[in-house]
Amino acid sequence: MKNRSLKLVTVMAIALLIFSGCAKVPQMEIDNAKAAIEAVRASGVEVYVADAFGALNDSMNVALESITAKNSKMFKNFKNETAQLVAVVSQAAAVQAAGDEKISQLKAEIEKIVGAITTKIEESKNLVLQAPKGKEGNTALMAIKADIASVETSLDELKTVVGTENYIQSLNKIKAVDTQISSIKSELETVIEKFKSKTKK
Repeated sequence: MKNRSLKLVTVMAIALLIFSGCAKVPQMEIDNAKAAIEAVRASGVEVYVADAFGALNDSMNVALESITAKNSKMFKNFKNETAQLVAVVSQAAAVQAAGDEKISQLKAEIEKIVGAITTKIEESKNLVLQAPKGKEGNTALMAIKADIASVETSLDELKTVVGTENYIQSLNKIKAVDTQISSIKSELETVIEKFKSKTKK
């Protein structure tokens, strides 16, 4: 009786080992994790959250490397790796949200600077009317008017491409235009101030 019980326990232990050893690779979880990462990549947000996207890929690679290492063994269990892959899907969602938030911030900053540029253009045009005239003055004002017109053209062109290119690139271009019109406005203010100072004497 004891021998039968011992044999039964042994058989059950062997069966358990065989069952554990035949654990299948968590392919569904692998596919889900890969799809989640690809969705983030396809949305284009990885450009704005490069570090987070890199960490996401690292998490995926760690899980896959562990699965590969275990898969060559006779007895294997992919419980930890399955959990890691499920976590990758959640991590991908977090990266997507962070990327979307970054894009929203960039859009808001671009819109703010575009508004500031538009205001500075109008202010510069008004300053041109206040600037001193005369032979030399008229020549300088014509050049300044041309610069203002160039800024307006650049601004219109940039407005049409915002959203069709990397928002970071758009922001840098918009900032360059803002610097240009700020310089023009400052130059006009300086000229007018000097002229007013001379006429007071």
